[in-house]
Amino acid sequence: MSIDVIEFTDPGCIWSWSSVGKLARLRAAHDVSWRRVLGVPGPRPGGPEEQHANWREVAAVTGAEIAPRLEYVSSSSLPESLAARAAEHQGEEVAEAVLLRLREATFLEGRPADSRERIREALDTVIGLDVDRLIADLDAPEVFASVEADRLETRRPPLDLIAGGVARADGDDYRYPFPTLIINGRILAGWTAYEDYVAALTREAVAT
Repeated sequence: MSIDVIEFTDPGCIWSWSSVGKLARLRAAHDVSWRRVLGVPGPRPGGPEEQHANWREVAAVTGAEIAPRLEYVSSSSLPESLAARAAEHQGEEVAEAVLLRLREATFLEGRPADSRERIREALDTVIGLDVDRLIADLDAPEVFASVEADRLETRRPPLDLIAGGVARADGDDYRYPFPTLIINGRILAGWTAYEDYVAALTREAVAT
């Protein structure tokens, strides 16, 4: 019996980028029903140098590979989130490749895909992707509605996460930190060791 997992993430989050490998490993090693929620955070503070400095600080903790410089600050992660959701219309394998490529454009090349033109440029080499279809699907009402529902869901963390300082302030709201996994209702918020994810899944597997 598969275990329900919800992942709160953002294509432009350095902590989420740092977690790509271990979450892929987790999905491959366990029988899980995985739902990805694209959180669309508010604007991140600072210019390219300040944000890149933050990347370096996080990479020192996580070991993530990052570009030597960030060329410009993303105007919003909404375009990337819409592209990631639109890619799901073309199958799970393509969708995973698209999200990974969007992250690579930001963190390995320093060029966030924050517009249609940049999305097309970033995704042009993704095998199996119909780029023209994806660009057209960015305007699909159901794609926008789905990402907006994700954005709102991300801003409904439980009160204990807010009181405990785990939830992140985001404008006038609070949201789950990225990445957060909810495993059959159990919350693992923020940067988490792979072994802790496995332990949570193992407990749930025994319980079911």
